[in-house]
Amino acid sequence: MSDAKTEAKSQDAGEAEKGLDARITEEDIERARRQIGVPQYERNDVFNRVAGADSISHFAFGIGDDNPLWHDTEYGKQTRWRSQIGSPLYLTTVGVDETPPPTPELKKLFRGLFRGVGKYYSGATWEWFRPVRPGDEVYREYTTCDIQVTRRGSGAACCIHLCVCSKSCGLVRPLTRRCCV
Repeated sequence: MSDAKTEAKSQDAGEAEKGLDARITEEDIERARRQIGVPQYERNDVFNRVAGADSISHFAFGIGDDNPLWHDTEYGKQTRWRSQIGSPLYLTTVGVDETPPPTPELKKLFRGLFRGVGKYYSGATWEWFRPVRPGDEVYREYTTCDIQVTRRGSGAACCIHLCVCSKSCGLVRPLTRRCCV
């Protein structure tokens, strides 16, 4: 065996000894399934606790959207909405998460899942029930809502489809499904 191959094998063995052998285990999948329906605590607050006319406008300009419905209160009054409303993605910046800090048991459930395995954001779907308006209060909650496992061939490759739902309560109630692979 060549020196390069021997060195690579010993490096792989060393990584496995250090716990860097990245793989999805049946225990990880079971632990991910136990997270379904459990609200996830968010350590970082969003930028805006209550929707405001200025923050709605600033957000829209910040993403390059000059739709007058997001900026001009007089224009908004002449539309079917009867006021300024927020750009649909504005809700990513507003709201209050009232989920209490996790207990030691919940920390253990959520910490280190799929350690060493890359997780990739693969998209989102939004379901809207009404627009956000200046003065609206939004309450947020994130929960894992689904785990789907896909195995290829002998099971050497495994894809976990993790769906995290975001529910906003109060007057504005969108439902977001973010998917990670």
